[in-house]
Amino acid sequence: SGKRFSLREILALGKEIARVLEYLHSRKPPVCYGDLKPDNLMFSETGHLYLIDLGSAMFDHGKRKQICEGTKGYAAPEQYQGYLSPRSDIYALGKTMEKLCGKKKWQCFLYPEFFWFLFRCTRKQEKYRYSDMSVVQKKIQKLENRYRMITWRKRKSDIEQLPGENVFWKQLLQGF
Repeated sequence: SGKRFSLREILALGKEIARVLEYLHSRKPPVCYGDLKPDNLMFSETGHLYLIDLGSAMFDHGKRKQICEGTKGYAAPEQYQGYLSPRSDIYALGKTMEKLCGKKKWQCFLYPEFFWFLFRCTRKQEKYRYSDMSVVQKKIQKLENRYRMITWRKRKSDIEQLPGENVFWKQLLQGF
């Protein structure tokens, strides 16, 4: 919608999305979401995050070619060749978090570790991305710890409560 999220909000959302995707990827066989983007995130009144539009979700059957759908700008390059894997969802998570930075995404350069995190998530070749969502979650936790200590000039949107507290999620809902 054009709302600019604070880094703290972006990291909290990213960690929650990664937790949901890790659950999907841990199923037997793994389920790949395949169409992660901001438009497919929904929050309940109680602040729970839901992934909607599971029409592109597929079981991961290795390198067997399939018809894969996704949204341009969020779909991993391998999806256009008919392959989908958990690392494809890592790519889409990176693109989604990048989009949440808003029109001034250059500001992620103010946070070098965050920039490199996004860069690694969105590498064109799968083998250069993080190996799985549990690693992504750990990296996001490290970023949260790192940037928790940094105090920048506070904007009104930067002052929120921690994830899980309804006020925080209600603020995010206003932006969608």
